[in-house]
Amino acid sequence: MAGQPSISEQASPQSPTSPIPEPDTQSITSTRQYSDNGLSINNDTYYAETKSSGSFQTFYIASQQRKSIGSKPSESSAQNHEHLEMDQPGFWRKWFLEWWGIELLSLGFSALSMVIILIVLAQYDGKGLPQWKLGISINAFISIFAGFTKSALLLPTAQALGQLKWNWFTKSRPMHDFELLDSASRGPWGALLLLGRMKGITLASIGAAIILLSVPLDLFFQQIVQFPTVWIVSGDATLARTIYYNPVPNEYYVQDDTVYSPDPTTDSAVEPLIWSTGNPQQVRSSCPSRRCTFEPFESLGVCSSCIELPDLLKFGVRNVVDNWSADSVANPNLDNLTNTPSVGWYLEAPGQDPILMAGYSYQSNDTLTPKSILRGRIEPMREMFTRQARFPGGTINFHNITNPLADFLIAFNLGILGSSDSGIFNQTPVVHECALYWCVQTIQARLEGGIIAENITATRQLVSSHADDPWDPDTKTFLTNFTLTKPDLQNPKGALLNFGVSNITTRTTIQVSEIFSPSSWTEFNGDTTMAKVNWRGNPFYNRPVANSANPWSSHNDPVAHVAAIAEEMSKAMRNTPQGATDTYDLVIGKAWEEQIRVHIIWAWIVLPAVLMAISFVFLAATMARSSRDDFIGIWKTSALAILFNGFGDDVQRKIGGSSTERLGQAKRTAKDLTVRLEED
Repeated sequence: MAGQPSISEQASPQSPTSPIPEPDTQSITSTRQYSDNGLSINNDTYYAETKSSGSFQTFYIASQQRKSIGSKPSESSAQNHEHLEMDQPGFWRKWFLEWWGIELLSLGFSALSMVIILIVLAQYDGKGLPQWKLGISINAFISIFAGFTKSALLLPTAQALGQLKWNWFTKSRPMHDFELLDSASRGPWGALLLLGRMKGITLASIGAAIILLSVPLDLFFQQIVQFPTVWIVSGDATLARTIYYNPVPNEYYVQDDTVYSPDPTTDSAVEPLIWSTGNPQQVRSSCPSRRCTFEPFESLGVCSSCIELPDLLKFGVRNVVDNWSADSVANPNLDNLTNTPSVGWYLEAPGQDPILMAGYSYQSNDTLTPKSILRGRIEPMREMFTRQARFPGGTINFHNITNPLADFLIAFNLGILGSSDSGIFNQTPVVHECALYWCVQTIQARLEGGIIAENITATRQLVSSHADDPWDPDTKTFLTNFTLTKPDLQNPKGALLNFGVSNITTRTTIQVSEIFSPSSWTEFNGDTTMAKVNWRGNPFYNRPVANSANPWSSHNDPVAHVAAIAEEMSKAMRNTPQGATDTYDLVIGKAWEEQIRVHIIWAWIVLPAVLMAISFVFLAATMARSSRDDFIGIWKTSALAILFNGFGDDVQRKIGGSSTERLGQAKRTAKDLTVRLEED
């Protein structure tokens, strides 16, 4: 029958007469005899004749009771023949069942589903999570349409593989290939077996590869989208800074003279740091979210610098003024202090009396019996009452700093700390010269969880209006103002900022540093030091400080402590309103909010897109192949071709009946048997 192939063994000749299909519901078992067009079965004679109609053939099957073999039915009986002519196919059957309409639509639907996924993902790439109706998440959307894409992709691939199963046997092939090709069209395992069987690249192996590579498609679609947590700007943040420091001074009058108290703002910041490392204060800020950032900005502040001086002090035994012991008091005229014999390390400034920086005083001529032990000392480079410079320019190392707020020496003897052994008093103290001065600081700041983190990236000194000695020699008034004009880093138009501080504010700030410079630290007991501070005050005061917590001692890094003092003074200035007003200089920053965003990794679409393209090519190639093998017809994965046509008589005789009673035996026989499709 044309369009319905039968399977014949390669080595057997073609049967002279092909079997006629039997009726659907009738089982005929008898001896058959052929004569011309007639077939006699149990005295019933059947006649078959064909009429060509294009590529189709029309079959007429009729029967007549008890006719002799080879005779033809009469005209009257022919009118009673059952007419089994095959009707012309309708639209659905022609284009969808017997052609590739369904497969093309399915592949188009698969491509459309993929395009929908890509369009939606591109729309939300870099944006927040979509809020869709019915509570469908973007992952659920991808899962649904990825399923559409994969299923619709596999349908035409499987059908094309099924069709190649028929086309494969236009040449002699092992019968076992039929099962391999059929299995490949049904799933990944069969596709894997087929790829293992095929040698080289064939059309069928391409189809099998498509089925195998489609297995991880769901993973690839899910990996296309990720949901990183990003920070987006949600508002403004503010942070205080200082441009011109002008606090309201505390002043009072003594005999018609104006007297100023130490600056209360910086005094409140420094006082806790005299005795300990203190608790860092926070700068006034406003941050409506958990994270806020600021572009680099500049603020007036206090800077510090320290340099170690290992060879400054001289060891000796001197009879010097005792202004360091806990009960000694010096008046402004320095005429009420007595000399005390002392052993230790001395500061010997040119033209001035030696100053004991670390050591001890002793009783009478017994130099080995301490009377009072001086563990350490902070000494200003200018005498506290006369303002006389101890060294030329009032400094040893900081001639590059014009008129600092404070310039002082810190000396502590490690050997003395916590020890009663007088034999180790000769150890050299660790000495640093440190300076505090006005500066403009470039700051990079951010707030995290309410905690401000600042990094000073650059500093620049303010310019002093007096390059020489800032103190009036007669009135001891501080004369110098400090200013610095710079472009505002926060203003893109380059507006200028006039940083500055007045001479009065500078004078009251210097008084703050004089609370701890000068100061002396004497032994109180084995674990405690007695700090004597505020020598210019009335009265001075003593306070015990645990040795382990003493921030000035060399084992606690005095350099870092001086830097902490400068930092806290700067913060206090920024937290102070401008003059008598209640306004602050503020820097505007950005408040950030944490948000989950959709991020598309387009590289993951490569495999699905490539599979889609290969599937189109594979289907087109299969269609072209089927059109060349016209006598095969289009059967795809249908089993009806075998059921209706079956094997040729030569194959049936070859395999017999008993060889196919078990699956294993059938497989073994199929491997040894080579067959091909032949046109009836």
